[in-house]
Amino acid sequence: MSRLFTYTSTNYLKSVEDRKNNRIYSEDDISEFSMYIYKKYFFDKLQIKLFIILNEILIREERDDNMEYKSKIKSIMNIINYMDIIKPKIMRNKETLFIWKETSMNENNPLTYQKKWFEYFKEETIKYVKNKAENDIKKYSVSEYIKNILKYINEEYERQACYINNIFHNEINEINNEYLIENNIKKLIEQDTGVNFMLKNNKKEELYEIFELTNLYPHYLDLLKTSFKDFIKERGNELINDKELFKDQKKFLQELINLKKEMDVFVIECFENNKDFQNAENEEFRSLMKDISPENSKDYDEFCLEIGLKIES
Repeated sequence: MSRLFTYTSTNYLKSVEDRKNNRIYSEDDISEFSMYIYKKYFFDKLQIKLFIILNEILIREERDDNMEYKSKIKSIMNIINYMDIIKPKIMRNKETLFIWKETSMNENNPLTYQKKWFEYFKEETIKYVKNKAENDIKKYSVSEYIKNILKYINEEYERQACYINNIFHNEINEINNEYLIENNIKKLIEQDTGVNFMLKNNKKEELYEIFELTNLYPHYLDLLKTSFKDFIKERGNELINDKELFKDQKKFLQELINLKKEMDVFVIECFENNKDFQNAENEEFRSLMKDISPENSKDYDEFCLEIGLKIES
């Protein structure tokens, strides 16, 4: 090692002579030149293997809550990041006094090493989250699945801050949202522990969570509204099919009023009083009333006034 530095100092590094004819070298020159040698003859040949180890072993383990890997990942990422920061240009001392040049990044091809690493990271992230979504949706109830993926996504934000350049953050967020949430909304709504189960068991907090997720992708809101309307229809038909209750008109109408008030609470507390859900609720009650209201019934007219419905002819 001593010989290597002596040779490097003599042949490649800029130096000045003091009054006693002793050579004086800049420490920066030595470190920069060492980085150049490391980059060209070691890192460039090792980088692919390093990226694979980093993504397929260390980051995967850390995602599975093995926190001891976090500091190792950060150390490796510091090396990768540094590869893009300093671009030394080395020339022999005998030919020129210009030894190296420092820049913030290569303007023609910025973040070369980080971009190469990110391609591996992105591919591994897609595989990981697809597998996680498939396993978790079988393993957990809808409510547990939502809590689990929201926890994971929040942890991903911390990982990004720790070792991912911010220019890649949006792309990773889109991958997580697509594979963990968007692709599974239909399953979450229709599962046995989904919306119908939540409505039946008065799981307001869980309903609010699934509404918030669905609201991120408005084209899925119709699925949620349809489930809500189906639930109202099911509950209304239960009352209509109760022959003893249906005989007592006043008691029957009071049960309908109670049902309407119960559904109003869901709309207000779980669906943020969303106008589309208000309309869906009223539309379903309107449909129920068309089917059961006898002509010229004063009781039914009063009922409709009480719940704020206009029965269209």
